[in-house]
Amino acid sequence: MRNLMVYAKGPNSKRFMPVNISTGEIGVLRVYATLIPECDMDDLIQRVRKARKIYPDHSFEIRYAGKGGRKARGLIIGDRVRVYGEVKYGNEWYDADTEGTIVDFGSRSTLVTLDRIDGDSNATCFVANKHITLLEE
Repeated sequence: MRNLMVYAKGPNSKRFMPVNISTGEIGVLRVYATLIPECDMDDLIQRVRKARKIYPDHSFEIRYAGKGGRKARGLIIGDRVRVYGEVKYGNEWYDADTEGTIVDFGSRSTLVTLDRIDGDSNATCFVANKHITLLEE
């Protein structure tokens, strides 16, 4: 089981900095950032959603701790997103413009459960990150 860390970036910042979840401090050294086990992902997602409401001008990411943690581009698992552009579902490519839910992250694509594609509902497929935008809550 791996540990997760939360990173945040302010409106004028160029890069994401680690967050100490227990104190709410943004931009701490990595050694002071809170490590959360993967099994507590649901709790962490709720905390990040609260932080988004408290700091609406900041972007938040959940990453795996350690070198090479997978970036989430400001998205977290369970977020509702809009998917537009080419999507490969099965062995076919489709031009999608639909909503979906984030399931997992890859390096260049994200696993999303789409509400509707090619007449199917709740279809899970990989979508290129450039074709995903966060829906406002």
